[in-house]
Amino acid sequence: MQPLNEDHLYRFFHRILKPWRHAGRINSKDALSEGPAQFQALLSNMRLLAADLSNKVRPREASARNRAPTIDFQLDPYFGAEALKRDIEVQSDDGDDIYASEKARRGGRVFVYAMHSIGGEAKKWLYIEYGIGFDVRPGRHRTLSPSVFAQVYGQGFISAGVKDLYREKPIRFSPLAKPDRRGEVLRALLLVIRRSAKSASSLRVITRQGRAALLQIVKG
Repeated sequence: MQPLNEDHLYRFFHRILKPWRHAGRINSKDALSEGPAQFQALLSNMRLLAADLSNKVRPREASARNRAPTIDFQLDPYFGAEALKRDIEVQSDDGDDIYASEKARRGGRVFVYAMHSIGGEAKKWLYIEYGIGFDVRPGRHRTLSPSVFAQVYGQGFISAGVKDLYREKPIRFSPLAKPDRRGEVLRALLLVIRRSAKSASSLRVITRQGRAALLQIVKG
């Protein structure tokens, strides 16, 4: 794994999710050049963590072993309710798409994650998604408040009224930043993965094959 710098990542995420005017050193040239490189390192680390966890997450049948996990990221922005309401009122005559003004932007969450297929049938696909989330909010110390998370989801879950299977656990940034502490991150990820898998294994919508795969994850 590659070492990570929390300050550079914070500045990069701040630049993406929060108002950029009057941000001072957040917009410095060094911060903007180092940030994308650190984000690429974060995605590369997620790929390595997923490779380490593959044998504990994927079903053991031959067809599943050949499927590499998908590595991706997601941004979930926060908006101030009153400021966003004013934006909607001002732009209501311009169509369905609303542009959020700088005053409405309140930071957000950044997720990097891996996604595995864990069994099921053609019409009852089943996936598990797990990774690391970072919280960027105004007015707080310049920390990213990282956490590990996992969630099982599949076809028919929403229509069957399945409750949220998202599981999350805070983690300090230092294990994420230091390659020699990789084991701590793996153990934290495996904990939330097993919690989500255990909750999902009792669902009626899960096929027999999918349930077996989930119980395999829980039991390790």
